[in-house]
Amino acid sequence: MWPGEATQSGGFETRGGERVSVVIPHFNDSSSLERAVESALAQTVAPHEIIVVDDASEPAHLDRARCLLRGVPGARLIERPSNSGPARCRNVGWEAATGELVAFLDSDDVWQREKTERQLQLLRERPELIAVSGAYGRLQTGEAMADLPARAAHRDVPTSHLLIRNSMATPTVLVRARARSRFPERVRFAEDHHLWLELSREGAIAWVEAPVAAGFKRPVGESGLSGHVWRMLASEFSIFERLRRAGVLTARQTMFAWAVLTLRGSRRLAKHYAHRATRAISKLRIPAPALPPAPQTARSARKRAPETDKR
Repeated sequence: MWPGEATQSGGFETRGGERVSVVIPHFNDSSSLERAVESALAQTVAPHEIIVVDDASEPAHLDRARCLLRGVPGARLIERPSNSGPARCRNVGWEAATGELVAFLDSDDVWQREKTERQLQLLRERPELIAVSGAYGRLQTGEAMADLPARAAHRDVPTSHLLIRNSMATPTVLVRARARSRFPERVRFAEDHHLWLELSREGAIAWVEAPVAAGFKRPVGESGLSGHVWRMLASEFSIFERLRRAGVLTARQTMFAWAVLTLRGSRRLAKHYAHRATRAISKLRIPAPALPPAPQTARSARKRAPETDKR
């Protein structure tokens, strides 16, 4: 049923020595969890283990997750007693991982089948790298990811770039398990951005210039929940301030990040409200205006006049 070569310990063999642990947070999304697990198992370099951390899902979803993982070699399900958010789940999975590398995958996302192989190659060639990321795409239901180019270009992601924008979607990241930084658990929005900025101080980060992961959910702001947009912006502002106090960012870097975030936030909000206005207008049923009667000319009046009896 599942691809790969199982070992006696129940996991998969990973070529080259480094073992990859896959961490998947899950909350009431068992319908798409199987798709995510299958995309991890379909990698050209099989994972050492798959750790699904359930964040106190409803019993029906939890039972489905148990049934799904029961037949997967090397898979584990960690059941959280209470809901604590994806950051806590990822950290729990990270701490439980036994591989030298940790890859993150959300239950509603999928990987390109060569993602792990390409990123592993970069990490082996460049020991100074602490993490590797890549482009993130969006798919329609039933759509599959395209093949990676034979020679996908890559570039480094410096701290200065991360101050401008967060180009690293969590499902695209492969990080060395020995990294000291973790996801901030008290932050509900942009917690990944916080981690990437901290990781950039521990080592270099590379970015593959091709889609290595994709998702089926809509971006924040298109779901009709304006509160999510506001909370995400507020969270990003607080993240930069928290990193400044911790000495990760200088005061100048923080002010620069705030200025860029203000411009990007204004654009994001404008796009969000324009999307809402378009949807609202499309739902309105405005009757077509009644057209006034055409003006009557002398010629048309003669044509319409009744014929008289000439007898």
